[in-house]
This record gives sequence, C-alpha cells and structure tokens, in this order.
Amino acid sequence: NKINVYSPCSGYVQSIEYYAMLDICVANDFIVKINKNAGDFIIQGIGIIDLYHNSDVDEEKIKKILNCLIFGDEKTATQDVEYSVRHMVEIALMALSPGINDNFTAIKVIDKLSGSLGEMFNEEFEEHSLYDDKGVLRVHGLSHSFSYLIDKAFSQIRDAAKQKPDILAQMIIRINELKKLTQTEAQDKALDKHLNSIREYKQAYFQNSIDGKKIELLLS
Repeated sequence: NKINVYSPCSGYVQSIEYYAMLDICVANDFIVKINKNAGDFIIQGIGIIDLYHNSDVDEEKIKKILNCLIFGDEKTATQDVEYSVRHMVEIALMALSPGINDNFTAIKVIDKLSGSLGEMFNEEFEEHSLYDDKGVLRVHGLSHSFSYLIDKAFSQIRDAAKQKPDILAQMIIRINELKKLTQTEAQDKALDKHLNSIREYKQAYFQNSIDGKKIELLLS
C-alpha cells in the first residue's frame, strides 16, 4: 500500500534526518521514498514523500515522518551540496549583467568554482539509501551527481558569457585542467558537454576572428 505524504508548510528543506526516518520505518515496517533534496523549495500541500506500508498508518506516524524534514525561510549549507556553487554562480551572473559588465569578477568565480569542483572529484557524495539489519531498503532519498554539479557550476555562466571571448577562454582552460582530475567517464563527458557548447559559440559569434582563433587553439 502507498500513501502520498504532503508538505505541511511552504519553505526550503534545510535538512533531512535520514537515520531518524530509518528508525521510524523499521519500527513500523515502512518504506519511504523522499522526492526532494535539501535546498529545494516546497509549496505547502505538494507531495514530498511516498510511504509504502503493510501496517496501519495514522496521523501521528505521518507527523513523525514529517518531523524528520527541517523547513525554513532560507537555504542553508547543512546538507545542500550545491549551496556554495549556487552562491558563486549568482555572483558571476550579477557581474555579467549589462549594467555591471564586470568580466574580472566572473573570471574569478570560474577559478573558484573550478577549484571547488576539483576537490569534489576526490570525495564521495553521501548516499541516502538506508537499509535495515535484514538488508531491506527502508529509506530512499535523492542524491546529486558530479555531472549535475558541473552543470550547475558552468551552464548559466557559460550562456551569459557566450559573446565574451575572454571569459570563455578562461572556462576552457579550467575545464581542461579539471579533465585531468576526473575519476569517471561520466564526469569527463559532463565537462566535454560544456566545451562543445563553447565550440558552438565560437562558430556563431567569433568565426574567422582573432578571438575565434584563440578559442579554437584552446579547444584543440
């Protein structure tokens, strides 16, 4: 049997107490699938958890499950792995806005994002799939991938700077450096995707120009 558990309020998911939820599931023979990540904004009344059960489910048990999710008015870095990435991207996008046009700040952000991503290649993201002592999956939460974070770090900046050759050149340099640190084919492909997009920008905006030749040289 399945029950949809709905958000009791609107706000950001600041953290999720996965192990507390595991204890509740083991005690009540539940299996839960959490459909949101820390950092997501939730509207009151939206389904956030699928609860599978073989026993009776009452409001008190659902309340205990919901109490494992901490909501607030602001995002926090507690469990939100993209929190710092998002913050830096916002700085770069503001710098690239027409009224400011601060390429230097955007380039600094690309450098810092690349440093952060390079450190993450050697780390493992926390898995949110928890099992009981008998090996039964009880709690299944969402997890981010490196490919997802790479896209979050570069996609918006790359697009905002598609006609700014100095910024694109810096992004190529940093991506090529990151490719030397990748641990999986998926990570490598995620970086190649951005190089391919820059190649398309070169064709569209810098064909047969000095800037285009510089970008092509960096891409070769």
